[in-house]
Amino acid sequence: MLTGPPLVYGQRGLPTSLPPTAELSSLFPSPETRCVSVDPIRYAGASWAVSLWDDRGLAGTLLLGEKQGGGIYTQEEIEIAQASGERLLDALAGAEMGRMVMALLRRRIAEVKVLSSQGRRTLHDEVLPQLHTAILQLEGSASGAEGPGQQTAKPTIETLTAVHRQLSDLIRAIPTAAPHQLARHGLVAALRNLVQDDFGGDFDEITWQADPEAVAAAGDIPLFMGEAIFYAAQEAIRNAARHGRGDDPKRTLHLNVSVKWQKGLYIAIQDDGVGLSVPDRLAGEHPSGSGSGLRFHSAMLAVIGANLEVESQKEHGTRVIISLPQATLSATDGHFHHSTNHN
Repeated sequence: MLTGPPLVYGQRGLPTSLPPTAELSSLFPSPETRCVSVDPIRYAGASWAVSLWDDRGLAGTLLLGEKQGGGIYTQEEIEIAQASGERLLDALAGAEMGRMVMALLRRRIAEVKVLSSQGRRTLHDEVLPQLHTAILQLEGSASGAEGPGQQTAKPTIETLTAVHRQLSDLIRAIPTAAPHQLARHGLVAALRNLVQDDFGGDFDEITWQADPEAVAAAGDIPLFMGEAIFYAAQEAIRNAARHGRGDDPKRTLHLNVSVKWQKGLYIAIQDDGVGLSVPDRLAGEHPSGSGSGLRFHSAMLAVIGANLEVESQKEHGTRVIISLPQATLSATDGHFHHSTNHN
């Protein structure tokens, strides 16, 4: 996610198609599996796949074509290629994270300035004059200058009602620093409320699954980690709601959200919408516009040691997977002590 589309050397343009991420990952069940042979037809002309690892697990795959001259790659050459690929991924991810953080900072500063200006203008030009009018009406009612109290009470109530509505709209327009439900009830409950309350009307059907083991484990996640996961899930659900039907607003659209414990917290958000022919487009801005984009949230998740993967095929929907490994949780200042026993 953080490194963008595949990097290619030695051929013109990008490969027309590559196997999905899950298939590439399945080639390397452990770091001991360094290099495997692959089908050149399925793997865009590559004959060998080399695993690239970082401290969080499998970070990528290096695909190699036949060696020039028709020779065989030596173990030393494979090790050099693997180390070079891992360093390149680290550099690209670091640069992208820095760019994302700077973009976030600029955007937040702009939002604060705009909201501050809008708030002052609304209060000064609309809310305060109406409040002043209401005060004058109440004063007239008290002194009897406006006639019977019942005649002045009605316009006063109407004015105050309008002011209340404007203030309510202004408050809703200001983004919260952290979800209220997240701080009060925990990550899983906040996600469920998000799905049901904010997006309940955007899908024809929503399926929610949460394993008790995952719910218990998520309760121990520090708030700063929970916020990063919450906002990433929110972005994935919003993308599905906005773009899942494509150009057909009458297309049926279903959403499935599952929260599991698989050697760490595992959240899968899947829709059966139009999908995308190039999943990497989800990593940045969607052609129709998708807000900050999953690529930004992937950077934020990487900061806390979590992962975000996108699997999408045209006309077959999109699946977003957010995972937080148990090793990351266990290293969080000793606050997490969840243990599991898998057979």
